[in-house]
Amino acid sequence: MIFLTGSSGFIGSNFAKYYIENNIKFRGIDKKKNNYLDSKYFIKLDLLNKKKLFKLFAKYKPKIVLHLAADSGLNYCHLNQNQSLKNNVEATFNLLQSCVKYSCKNILMASSMAAENYNENPSFYGFTKITSENLLNTYRKKYGLNSTVLRFSNIFGIFSSHKSSAVHKMIQCLIDKQKYFEIHGTGKQKRDFLYSENLVFKTQKILKKRNRKFLYDVSSQKKYSVNQILSLIQRLDNKNIISKKIRPPLGYDVTFDKKSENDISKSLKRDLIKTINWYKDNK
Repeated sequence: MIFLTGSSGFIGSNFAKYYIENNIKFRGIDKKKNNYLDSKYFIKLDLLNKKKLFKLFAKYKPKIVLHLAADSGLNYCHLNQNQSLKNNVEATFNLLQSCVKYSCKNILMASSMAAENYNENPSFYGFTKITSENLLNTYRKKYGLNSTVLRFSNIFGIFSSHKSSAVHKMIQCLIDKQKYFEIHGTGKQKRDFLYSENLVFKTQKILKKRNRKFLYDVSSQKKYSVNQILSLIQRLDNKNIISKKIRPPLGYDVTFDKKSENDISKSLKRDLIKTINWYKDNK
């Protein structure tokens, strides 16, 4: 049995879809209803309610926890610091205590590149992530948990209509001509973009490893500039997106190298087309 936290979110829904299609036994845990998938697989629960969380562990006795629940976004966490500290750090602490109490040895947690760059470019979001990573490391060493941190790159894909990350925002602006895309800084900064289905496959391979490392970067290992992706999405749908440059939020990395742009891969084009089509079908 797998406990999937944050199961009603963008990435959580992609994992839930995979588990349902492959008959993998799981229960999705989220304080919000999943608007995309059958509700029989999901349990409504706030991870801050430790008493109810303990009861859930006692009832289902999970072997693995895939912890995706968190407040995300640099600006959102900066503006909602009290809430984000609870939802990102205290919730992780409650899960770790539950794992120890009910002998669940495996916990994998989604983190972010914001934690990797925290010392050079601090943000409150990065603080909550690196603090949660340190919690997992403590429980790994002191309690013998097989805890693993997964630092996700910039994920895009289906089940993302509520998201405001770069690719999703671009596609929303593509469909709704009243919206415009905000470019942080120059747009020359490069990011690693990974399709959600590929994220699920990569994570599942890590989950099955007998001797997992503590830390994995889950990415495509190819970087493209924000401007390059914006131009590509416009070409793929043969439409223009209104954009404007704005001051980046605190902790946002706008540094860039002067190396020539990488050629766009066929797989990236294919995955972006699938995402655009999903948005059009689910307006």
